[in-house]
Amino acid sequence: VCNEQDPALVAAVAGLDVPLVVLDRELPATVEADFVFSDHAGAMGETVRYLFLLGHRRLALLLPDLQIRPVVERRRAFDAAVVAVGLNPAEQSVLQIPPAAAGAVPAALTLLDDSSSPTAVIAEGSRLLRGVLLAARALGRRIPEELSVVGIDAEDIAAAATPEITCILRDFGEIGRTAAELMLHRLAGRPAGPQRVVLPSRLVLNGSCALSRVV
Repeated sequence: VCNEQDPALVAAVAGLDVPLVVLDRELPATVEADFVFSDHAGAMGETVRYLFLLGHRRLALLLPDLQIRPVVERRRAFDAAVVAVGLNPAEQSVLQIPPAAAGAVPAALTLLDDSSSPTAVIAEGSRLLRGVLLAARALGRRIPEELSVVGIDAEDIAAAATPEITCILRDFGEIGRTAAELMLHRLAGRPAGPQRVVLPSRLVLNGSCALSRVV
């Protein structure tokens, strides 16, 4: 299920009679659980400010078309950051790509092969980032000279690319350890009511962003 508010999913989870730790998903208050959230707003705001300071005035955000907390929070944070730095919201693009669209190459080609195409793209996940890189190659858009690129949660593709891609990353080891500690606490019968832990994301700079050449 790719919608965390799906009634069948909510009913199934609410009916579980076991300790529950939920990772970065929003569920109704009727679900008794501990939650480990990621802070998506801080790193997204930093990314938009970074690209703005490099002179980029047309940004694009590519997200999977899923109704889940990371996607919702990242889109909300992007929109807020655009306004905060003074960019024109009408000149920014947000595309939500169906998961079945393999690699998102057609959508990325359409986005980049336009007279008012973005000069910087933020792409969530390995598949969407790969789609952007393949589209840029097909169109002859050099990274970072002609197109700045930022990935999200795509460390594998980012590290294999040349230049290595600037990325918003989460520490999944820390997320796992925190979830395990919460679960062990519950299994030991020592919960202090439902816990909601928020862990940071971070922007890791590499060589895929440069000063915009578009005035």
